[in-house]
Amino acid sequence: MDRAGQAASTLSEEQTIRLKDLYRQAYELRHELGLERQLDHIVPLNGKTVSGLHIPENLQLVTRELNGRKSNEMIAELTT
Repeated sequence: MDRAGQAASTLSEEQTIRLKDLYRQAYELRHELGLERQLDHIVPLNGKTVSGLHIPENLQLVTRELNGRKSNEMIAELTT
């Protein structure tokens, strides 16, 4: 099992609820309001210098454009 799978299997009940809520928010923004938002890992799962986890605390809703530009980097890495 990869790191993301390990993290997902060790989420607390509260984290699982928050994770589902984030996915619901992204869906509602996209399908009900027409705003293209995607969930992005703040610290990428497989970053160049550090790897994050698939947990609610490491997720943010961003535009499709920013998520595409960000790719597998952190925001700070985009400006350096």
